[in-house]
Amino acid sequence: MKPVTKYILASSLIAILSITLFGFYSLDRYHDNEARNERERLEISIRTFWQLLATKGTDYRVVNGTLLAGDYAVNGNSELPDKIQAIFGGVATIFMGDERVSTNVLDADGKRALGSRLVGAAHDAIFKQGVSYRGATTILGSPYLTAYDPIRNRKGEVIGVLFVGIKEGEFLTRLHVMKTHLTLVLSGIVAGSVLLLTLMGLAMKRVEAENENQGRFQQTLLDTIPTPVFFKDASCRYLGCNKAFEAYVGFSREQLIGKTPHELWPVELADRYQQQDRALLENPGMQAYETVVRYADGTLRDAIFNKATFNESHGAVGGLVGVVIDITERKKAEVALEFRNLLLSTQQEASIDGILVVDENARILSFNRRFIEIMGLPPHLAESKDDEPVLAYVTGRMVDPEGFLEKVRYLYQHRQESCRDELAMLGGKTLDRYTVSLIGADGRYYGRLWSFRDITERKVAEEEAKSAYQQLLDIVEFLPDATFVVDREKRVIAWNRAMENMTGLKKQDVMGNGNHIYSIPFYGEPRPILIDLIDEDLDVISRDYTTIKREGSTLSAEARVPAFRNGETRYFWGTATPLFDKSGNRVGGIESIRDITENRRAEHEKSRMEAQLHHARMMESFMVRLGHDLKTPLTPLFALLPLVRQRVADPNLKKMLDICCRNISSIKELTDKTRMLVKLSYDIRPYELESIPLYSAVNECLAARAGLLADKNIDCRNEIDPALVVQVVPDQINELFANLISNAVCYSPENGLVRISAEQCAETVTVSITDNGIGIAPDHLELIFDEFFKADESRHNLEASGLGLSICKRIVRNHNGRIWAESAGLGHGASILFTIDKQFAGVAYGEKEMIANG
Repeated sequence: MKPVTKYILASSLIAILSITLFGFYSLDRYHDNEARNERERLEISIRTFWQLLATKGTDYRVVNGTLLAGDYAVNGNSELPDKIQAIFGGVATIFMGDERVSTNVLDADGKRALGSRLVGAAHDAIFKQGVSYRGATTILGSPYLTAYDPIRNRKGEVIGVLFVGIKEGEFLTRLHVMKTHLTLVLSGIVAGSVLLLTLMGLAMKRVEAENENQGRFQQTLLDTIPTPVFFKDASCRYLGCNKAFEAYVGFSREQLIGKTPHELWPVELADRYQQQDRALLENPGMQAYETVVRYADGTLRDAIFNKATFNESHGAVGGLVGVVIDITERKKAEVALEFRNLLLSTQQEASIDGILVVDENARILSFNRRFIEIMGLPPHLAESKDDEPVLAYVTGRMVDPEGFLEKVRYLYQHRQESCRDELAMLGGKTLDRYTVSLIGADGRYYGRLWSFRDITERKVAEEEAKSAYQQLLDIVEFLPDATFVVDREKRVIAWNRAMENMTGLKKQDVMGNGNHIYSIPFYGEPRPILIDLIDEDLDVISRDYTTIKREGSTLSAEARVPAFRNGETRYFWGTATPLFDKSGNRVGGIESIRDITENRRAEHEKSRMEAQLHHARMMESFMVRLGHDLKTPLTPLFALLPLVRQRVADPNLKKMLDICCRNISSIKELTDKTRMLVKLSYDIRPYELESIPLYSAVNECLAARAGLLADKNIDCRNEIDPALVVQVVPDQINELFANLISNAVCYSPENGLVRISAEQCAETVTVSITDNGIGIAPDHLELIFDEFFKADESRHNLEASGLGLSICKRIVRNHNGRIWAESAGLGHGASILFTIDKQFAGVAYGEKEMIANG
């Protein structure tokens, strides 16, 4: 074997092995660095997630199936996960229990994977062991590097999980591919070397002939390496390269071989390459440096050059072999990490909270400017950050330093616990203190973060607000109108007794509730009402309200509610106005509601009565004129027809004259009754009233109708107390008894019984006229008092006017009383009952009109 062949073989083998070793060495270093950066990024991400969640509140609890941080509802709210994604990339989730309730993890349909469950090793670590989890996890089919921390309530119970994850980067895929390729290349190199040595041993003479083939084989091996590889001689001329290097520089191997950098690159770049190459060749060994290179496509890339010298067979340096590793993505990750660290430090300095960070031995690591301001640290202590003096100074400003130190010692002993409480400081200041442990993905305890916020003004404001709120509640509670108050989120904060009575909703059922709960009693569903329309245009308000009035920011209007509570239509008058704090900020609103249904009905009834009064007066005028016009021709007929009958001898003619007389008498009676109805339409004046014994008035009426009683042998009994005296109009009462007694006699059988009685009450007298006659059908009991009503043919008397009971009804009503009929049915007799006031005073002139006009 010729020396040149040995040299070539040895050089090739060394180059391949060097490249392989350098490749694996560089790849391992890159992998370790990237893995460490990803883990650090994950920890920074979850710590930031905790800080963002703490700004919403640190009182974590589950209320009515909703995870709350303070008053902040997490369920369905992706604000915090999206902020984490915007800052760090990756994904973030908040679990309630093991259910995703706030996430930017997407399912197969590209939607947020709300409602999906936590499973696997992370679930066991959180819910069975109660510890955080860090590691690789598959989420919805995609591999992630993950961090899970338990969310605990005040009792320390795990009620949820905080999660961040970073998708395994493309660098891992490239590393796997590179490892695979290098393994294949190394395997090929070893196999080729064994094959080459075997062939050399078996056919030394054939080696030289096959040198060219071996060169191509070696080149093929190099070309399979995805990382750019090149060779130079001791004069810095290119000896060869692989395909990846050709793609990198944009030259073919033929164009490169034998050329120096100055023949290929711009002077500045060539000088830099030449300087690095000379330095390595003058000091043989290995060389690695980082630089910026321009690829053939014009892009600038960060790269690491790993070079090593190789020797000639006689021991002299023969040249160098180099490997170019693209680290652009890693550099970007490093820059992003540096930015995030800067962002975190800036956020810490910009925080309104004083922040103190200590290590695992409780030694101070850092505190921000706000901590110095809140604690009033002197400049020399702030600069020294000496633990003991700082602690002594801080505790010396507390009302209960021993209690503070005891709590601090407890928390240092119980590293897993977090805590939030209030600290009272000398001078009246109050601090909100919060602390959480700093625990790594591997469970290692790194220290503790303390946060202090000055809440003195808030506490004072809260006390003032409580006092003002209580005063408002006291005022609202005793308002006569139904009144309620809402805060700026339209949650009910006051609901007075009148509101309870109007709506039927108790205070405890509505207090603290929003979503327009106050509208449900009126409309059966949550919807805006007047208090929600204060800022709306009148066009919008007029859709549901009438009679709208606006004075400044106060809004008043009338609403018609068609199905209020029991389904009855009601009318309400509402007045709503906003409430402002002392700074002029709107903090809520108040609305008073008054039921004006009766007022509306009274107005309607007033209009109806006025119309009826007008109609009645027209009818009265008509009836008076009709009675006068009928009386004029009837009077001579009534006087002359009996005289004519006396002079007529023909019996048939006398019968016809008798019929005429009876009809004229009926017409005259009807006319008189009609005129009496008209006369009874006028109110009783006080001067018309007289005090009379009711017993005597009945006896006078019975004496006047003795003949009528005798014709049917009716036993009519006056059972009224002789001492009973009433205030009435005598003529009207006589007419009343005359009609009622005549009616009872008319419908009583021969030898019948009529009883007249009276029962005294405190203010009224109830009189009853009862007969044992034909009775009244139940459906006619109310109709018999209507004008001209006659029940049936059996009671259809042509000589009766049909106005007797109507006149009775008018007389009783004039005396402020009531009249009605009672009967067990046909054949069981009947009773007519009426009431009158014992001391009825009548109606003064104009009083009825005044009442009608409101």
